[in-house]
Amino acid sequence: MTYLLIGECISCPDNCFTCGSIGQCTSCLDWTDFNFLYNDECIYCPSECEACDSSSQCTSCYTDSGYDYYYNGTCLSECPKHTTAKKGTECEPTAFYKMLDWFSSLF
Repeated sequence: MTYLLIGECISCPDNCFTCGSIGQCTSCLDWTDFNFLYNDECIYCPSECEACDSSSQCTSCYTDSGYDYYYNGTCLSECPKHTTAKKGTECEPTAFYKMLDWFSSLF
């Protein structure tokens, strides 16, 4: 796509559907669900992510996808060992492991 800048047609960055200035996407190509607008840039999210802030870091997961649990930027099929689901599907360390982390930080 292109946009008009002071009487001149300028090409939008790759994956942008529309853009407002050089290097600034305002919307992404919609031919894939994994193309996501983040900081004026279109990035591809991992397929299990509902949203992301990089090509490898999820910020939320699709529900009922088989990868419903979120932990440290990753969507998982279940919470990792020593964690439990809190706040819906967000995995957090169990109380015992939180205490161990706190205790180990003292030394």
